[in-house]
Amino acid sequence: ATTEKLMVKSGIDQLAIEINLIENLAAANVVEYMNKVEDDESLAEFRMGGALSVMLNNGWYKDQGYKTIKEFLEENFPAIMYTKARGLVKMYEMIVSLDLDWDDVKDIGWTKLARVARVIDEDTKIFWIEKAKNLSKAELIKAVYDSLKPETKPVDMVDEGETLPEQTSM
Repeated sequence: ATTEKLMVKSGIDQLAIEINLIENLAAANVVEYMNKVEDDESLAEFRMGGALSVMLNNGWYKDQGYKTIKEFLEENFPAIMYTKARGLVKMYEMIVSLDLDWDDVKDIGWTKLARVARVIDEDTKIFWIEKAKNLSKAELIKAVYDSLKPETKPVDMVDEGETLPEQTSM
């Protein structure tokens, strides 16, 4: 079933509190914050994506002596692969920029959200959130890939070891 509109935010919601906390992190606190994120929390990936986004946007990994964010991750968070970190950042920035309600996206999963971040905008957010909810990961990758203009179809749509969408058996 397709919803006609995404949930309307009401009052002070948890996501707004998290965004405020993340966006106001100080350079000295970002690693500590990342270490406190619990894997089993429903907002864990969102929080990690937010902390990485703030770190990237402010270049704080450089201030700590790292040339790249990948180098920072390998040293400080070896369990987080660079491709996952990149996806978490895309997911976080999409949710924040489109002011999505957490209840609309919390059950989708960060990998699907990172995929739709490539094509979603204010005008298409309902369409893409519904697609992400209702399609399998392989089907969603293909839908996103098919919606891109030929010159913008990146090879890294499969950056987590998957085959290209046209090679995926469905």
